[in-house]
Amino acid sequence: MSMGERAASDAAWQALPLPALEIDPRGAVLRANQAFQALVDGAGDGTRWIESLGAPTQTLLRARLPAQRDFALDLQARLADGAPAWLELSARWLEGAQCYSAVLRDATAERLAERDARAETQRFSLLADSVPALIAYYEVTRLNCAYANRQYAKAFGFDPESIVGRTVAEVVGPQAAAEIQPHIDRLIEHHKTVSYEREFVGADGAPRWIEVSLVPHLDQDAILGAFVLISDISHHRRIEAALRESEERLSKFMDASVEGIVFQRDGVITDVNGALIELLGHSREQVIGRPILDFVAPEHHARAQAVMNSESEQRYELAALTADGQRIAIESIARTITRRGERLRMAIVRDIRDRLQAQARIEFLAHHDPLTGLPNRAHFMENLASRLSGGATTHAALLFIDVDHFKRINDSLGHLVGDTVLQVVAQRIVQSLRPVDLVARFGGDEFVVLLADVGDRRLVEELVQRLLHAVEAPIPVQGQNIVVSPSIGVAMVPHDGRLPAELIKNADTAMYIAKADGRGICRFFETEMAAHAYAALVLEGQLASALQRRQFALMLQPRLALDGAALQVQALIRWQHPERGWLAPESFLDVAEERRLMQPIVRWALQEAIASQRGWAHMAGTVPEVVLDLAHLPLPLEALAETAAQVCAQSPPAGPLSLDIGEAALGPDAHALRQAVANLRALGIAVAIDDFGVGTMALSQLRSLPVRGLNLGRAFVASLPADGAAATIASAIVQMARGLQLEVTAKGVETDEQRRWLAGIGCGRVQGPGVALPMQAPAFAHWLQQQAA
Repeated sequence: MSMGERAASDAAWQALPLPALEIDPRGAVLRANQAFQALVDGAGDGTRWIESLGAPTQTLLRARLPAQRDFALDLQARLADGAPAWLELSARWLEGAQCYSAVLRDATAERLAERDARAETQRFSLLADSVPALIAYYEVTRLNCAYANRQYAKAFGFDPESIVGRTVAEVVGPQAAAEIQPHIDRLIEHHKTVSYEREFVGADGAPRWIEVSLVPHLDQDAILGAFVLISDISHHRRIEAALRESEERLSKFMDASVEGIVFQRDGVITDVNGALIELLGHSREQVIGRPILDFVAPEHHARAQAVMNSESEQRYELAALTADGQRIAIESIARTITRRGERLRMAIVRDIRDRLQAQARIEFLAHHDPLTGLPNRAHFMENLASRLSGGATTHAALLFIDVDHFKRINDSLGHLVGDTVLQVVAQRIVQSLRPVDLVARFGGDEFVVLLADVGDRRLVEELVQRLLHAVEAPIPVQGQNIVVSPSIGVAMVPHDGRLPAELIKNADTAMYIAKADGRGICRFFETEMAAHAYAALVLEGQLASALQRRQFALMLQPRLALDGAALQVQALIRWQHPERGWLAPESFLDVAEERRLMQPIVRWALQEAIASQRGWAHMAGTVPEVVLDLAHLPLPLEALAETAAQVCAQSPPAGPLSLDIGEAALGPDAHALRQAVANLRALGIAVAIDDFGVGTMALSQLRSLPVRGLNLGRAFVASLPADGAAATIASAIVQMARGLQLEVTAKGVETDEQRRWLAGIGCGRVQGPGVALPMQAPAFAHWLQQQAA
C-alpha cells in the first residue's frame, strides 16, 4: 500500500463513528481512533484503558486476549467523564499484524433499560407474590407460560422457574385444559376480558372454588398474550351457600310459622307469610306492595310509623285491621335485617287475643270465684272496707250464709253435683237481691252479702226471707230434685260493728246460732251470742283431740224381744267431756260435721262394737246382736257402707251387727242407696230406719230399700196408749211394717202398760227406761252374765 493509500485509510479509520482500536495480546493499545480516545480516558497510553474497566470485566478481558482468536465481550467501564458505561467489544485477530482489530459500541442505554426492566420485573414479582391471588402470563402463540407468581406455580405443583415455558395443558392437565379452552377461544376472538368460575383441585388435593379472569395483552389490534388472575372464592361460595341456606331456612320458617311475618321497606310491604295472610283475611296479592299502615288501626299509626323509622328492635302492641273490618289485638316484634342483599324491617306478628283473654281471665279470677263467678273473699273484703271507710255505707246489713248439710250432697252425689248446686244457689242469691247489694262466695258452701242502704231491720228481714225462699226451691240436677236450705246470720251496720273483720265475725256467729236453732232460718247477731260462739270454738278444739284421748265410749242399752226373738243391745255413742260430762251426738253434731270428724267417729264406733262382741264371747259365751245407733250422725249411707267394709276387713264381727240410721243418711239417689244397703248386707250388717214417721220418708222409698226394720220414735211412744191419734198412727205403722215383713222396735218405752199395748199390736221389740237404762261396758257385761245365769 502506497503512502497515500495508507494515509487515506488511516484518515478513514480515524473518521469511524464507532470507537476503534488495535491492541496486542497484552491489551496494550497500538492504535486508537478519535472516537475511542474521546470515550475512554487514557486510551492512548498502553494498557491503562483496561484499568478503567470494572474488576470482573478486566479479568474476563485479560483471559481472552492471549488466545489470539476472535471474541466478543461486554465491558463495564468508566468513561472519560467518570460516568459508568456498558460497552460491547468485538475483536478480530489479525494474524499478519499479530494484533486485534476491535470496535466498541456504547450499550449503556440498553443495559440501563434492561436493568430497569429487571428491577421492574422484580418489583412486579414481589407484588404478585404478595397478593392473595394466582397470577400468570401466557403467550398466545403456543399458550405457554411466560410468567407465574409463586402462588400460581405452587397451586399447580411447580415453582416460578420450572413453570415457565409450559403450556396450559401441561400446567392444569388435559381435562381441565379442555374445559377452559372455550374461555380462551372467547378471549382470542373478542379481545376482551373473560371471567368464569370453576371447581378446582390443587396440588394439595383440597377442592376449592376459584374465579378466573383472562385479561388480554394487546398490541394495537393484535393479542400477544393473556394475564391470568385466579382468586380463591371458596369462602365467598360458602358465604353465598350459607346465605342461600339461611334464606331457605327463613322461607321455610316463614311458611311453617304460626305467627305472622312481614317485611317492609320504607313502609311498603315486600313480603308476608301465610300465617299473616290468614290472620288478616287478605290474599297475598292484596297485601304485597301496599303501605303497612293500611292494615293498622288509625290510633296506632303514629306508634307504628315511629317503629318503622327506627333501626332498633322494638316490641309493642297494637290493633290490626282485617279484610272484614275486624280489629285484632296483635303484638309486633320489629327488627332490622338484611335479606337478599337489602336492609329491611321485619316484624313478627302475634295474635294476642287469647293471651289478653287469659290475662283478663286471670285478672277476673284474682277477684272472683271461678265456680260461681261471684266476687271472692279478697275482693269482697276490699270493697267492704272501701265502702265502710268512705262513708258510702252508713246503714247496711252483712249476711253470712251457709248451705245446710252441703257436705252430704258432695259425699252422696259427688262433687260435680255439689258444684252445680252451689252455682244455682249463687244465681238465686244474686237474683233475689238488689243491684246495689254486694254478693261474694267466701269459700266452700259459704256466701256473704252486703245489703246496702237498709234503713231498718224490717227491710233486712224482707230481703232475707226473699233470699231464703229463692234458695229453698228444688234444684233439678241429673234427673232428681235436690232441696237445700241456707242458715243465715246477720250483723247490722253500724250497730254490730264498723270494721269488716268485726262484721264478718259477728255475722258468722249469728249464722252458727241459726244452725243450732234448727237450720234453714235467719238469726240477727246479739251480744250474748259471742259467748256461745266462743264455747263452740272451744268445743271444736276439744272434739278434734277427743278420739286420740280416748274420750269416746259406747253406752249399751238392752232391747227386750216381745216375740221371743234373740237379745239385742243398742250401742249409743257418747263423748265423755272432761268438763261437761257425758254428751250425746246432738251436742257436738255440727262441730263434728264442720271438722270432718263424722266418719272417723263412726269408724271408731264400729271398731268398738266389734271389740265388745269379742269380749262378751270370751267372758259369757253369749254374743248379743249389737245395734249401733247412728241416727243422729248424718253420714251418707254410701260413705257408711264404705267405712263398714274397711272395718270388717280388718276385724270381722264376732256376732250379729246392725245399724240404726236416720232419714238424713238417705240421699236422693235411690240406686246408690239400694247398692249401699246391699253392700252392708253382704257384710252381715242389717239396717233399720230410726224415728220412722217423724220425717218425710215416702212409703215407696221404704218399699224399695232392702232394710230389715224400722223404729217407732219416742214422739209416738211417749203418749201411748192414752193418746188415741198416736195409738192409731203407731198401730198403722206396725201393721204396714208387718205387711212388708219388716221388724218394728219401739224406743222410749217407760211403763209396763206401754209394753203390753205394743205387744198387743204386734210390735217385736221394746227399748227404753222401762226395760233397762243405758249402761257402760262393765255394767252391761255384768248384766249379760246375770241374763245368762
